Amino acid sequence: ASLPDPIEKADHPFEKVEFGPFVLPVRELKSLVAIPEETTGGYTVLRLPEGHVFEGTMQIRTFDSAGRPSKDAEAREVRWEIAPGWYHVRSGRVVPEDMLSPEAASEKDEFSPEIEHLRPWCTRLGLRDDIWVELTLGTLRAECLLLADTMVSLHSGMVAVVAWNYFDRLWPLCEWAFFCKRCGPERVQLAADAFVGPAKVEFHRALRRLSIEKANCRDFRDRPLLLQMLEREFACEARDVTQCYRKPAPGVLTAAVCERVVDFAPVERYIRATAIAVFAREAALAASRAAGHDDEAGWIELSDTLGLPELHGALKKCKPWDWHETAKRRARGGTAAAAAGEEGDEEAALCEAEEAIYEEQVEGWWRDLVLPVLEDE
Repeated sequence: ASLPDPIEKADHPFEKVEFGPFVLPVRELKSLVAIPEETTGGYTVLRLPEGHVFEGTMQIRTFDSAGRPSKDAEAREVRWEIAPGWYHVRSGRVVPEDMLSPEAASEKDEFSPEIEHLRPWCTRLGLRDDIWVELTLGTLRAECLLLADTMVSLHSGMVAVVAWNYFDRLWPLCEWAFFCKRCGPERVQLAADAFVGPAKVEFHRALRRLSIEKANCRDFRDRPLLLQMLEREFACEARDVTQCYRKPAPGVLTAAVCERVVDFAPVERYIRATAIAVFAREAALAASRAAGHDDEAGWIELSDTLGLPELHGALKKCKPWDWHETAKRRARGGTAAAAAGEEGDEEAALCEAEEAIYEEQVEGWWRDLVLPVLEDE
């Protein structure tokens, strides 16, 4: 839902990334591309909600060895159509037309999207309105997919809408892993029914069966793209594993058939650790705070079961009952009593003070004990 609609079925980084080339005069280019507010490098974006159709005539001349143009020009009709959608300019160059020779056109700098916008490029080269250029376009959808890991990390926070199958799907796993690693799990906020018995059981099961290789992906083309990102981000080890032996052809010795296998165990461990920690923090904030119920949601035990001893040690320091008792004692102090007198509602003021002190202790435990463990992961 956060991506632009595909231009066509093949609009994907693993299938089609370039559209064009489109040949047009600079006059037509100016009608498509607005003057940028900043002239520094970046994307030259074309938003074409209704697409665009162009028809024109190029004048093609031949040039002799001395660079002299022929007397007559050949009229060449040009027609192209761009489908509706969001695009960015991938490349551009001046093309020979009429009195502009191929040699003169080749001397003009090609457009470099990394360093400048298309309109300043035209201005820098002094291109008149009747000069023709050739553009190739890419779609913003494909670019967003290629930069999915970077785009996720540009956000200041992440609200994870965690359903029972959240950790069974590859896209949510990747988004969770990239965001937690680059921005920190402390910026993740859960939108999950994590405190009802059956729901807790399903979340525990989901983390136990978590597997990058087995995760579902609706578009099969996304899988290799996301796996490459995870492998690169977490420096996963890859090796060639012999699957079988086959005889390639008669008279040829039998050869091993190998498959490249990537070990995604570091990614799975990191996702499990951060997910358990985030759930444990939410559980601590919403705990019943009764004596003997420090792990009523089961996250401490799950961390031990999944082989996360350092995290297990940090989570065992979670003491909702002790923190609640401390909060009640501190809230009944002079500051809270004075505030209660001013407001005229002693009970409400005490409850508010108790809750603030309790949350302060939870956040201190999370910040001082849990986050350092996650950073080491």
